[in-house]
Amino acid sequence: MVKRDGARFGTLLVSKGAVEWRPSTKVYRSRLRWERFDPLMRESGRRV
Repeated sequence: MVKRDGARFGTLLVSKGAVEWRPSTKVYRSRLRWERFDPLMRESGRRV
């Protein structure tokens, strides 16, 4: 469960094949396979 300002924001599910995001107000999930996640993070992610 992911919280923002103390309220539930959504759920992040991590598996061997993909990462899935389910917003707290929705029933559906958005799935991103690791093969697409890696370039997305390299392009859009912020180094920390």
